[in-house]
Amino acid sequence: MSKSVLDDGQRVTETRKPQASLRRNRNFHLLWAGSAVSLLGLEGADIAYPLVILAITGSAGWAGLFGAIQLTSALAAGLPAGDLLDRYDCRRVLMLAEGLRLMVTAGVAAGLAIGALRLPYILAAAVVLGAAQPFSGGARMITLRTVVPPEQLTSALTQDEVRTASAALAGPPLGAYLFGLARALPLFAAAASFGVSTLTA
Repeated sequence: MSKSVLDDGQRVTETRKPQASLRRNRNFHLLWAGSAVSLLGLEGADIAYPLVILAITGSAGWAGLFGAIQLTSALAAGLPAGDLLDRYDCRRVLMLAEGLRLMVTAGVAAGLAIGALRLPYILAAAVVLGAAQPFSGGARMITLRTVVPPEQLTSALTQDEVRTASAALAGPPLGAYLFGLARALPLFAAAASFGVSTLTA
């Protein structure tokens, strides 16, 4: 792309290097793929957790409490998340948040698989998973803006919305299907998805 400017009365032509297509942006696609896999695993796990609690306790009330605790924790953590994201490297925050979700989810899945899972640990996991959510989401959005040039940002955000909608649509039935195969399977799948997200970050 060329642009003509005046320099001491003379017209000078500047040549701008064209931006690479978004399709060739490796960093964007790594971040997008990790986000898609992570959100798919999260949506599946959010279906599995109440089913696991219901199977362990037989109480629909305890099963519903998991989601309430997770949401409350996310709201509380959202207050300091913005300030901390301004202070620290967002890519590192994203890796830490996803790594934390990986460890907690893998712990729940392993406990369930060996028959040692108890309700207090699941509720504690709800606190941690909820608190990690605003850090992961905020860091991912800021990182997206650093790997995509401004003129491609609209297209990148559109693709990000497609990722979110697709995961929200596919995650719940996938989680229910995996739960039908084995109770711990959707949680192991979610833990693996957080691992992928950590690596792509």
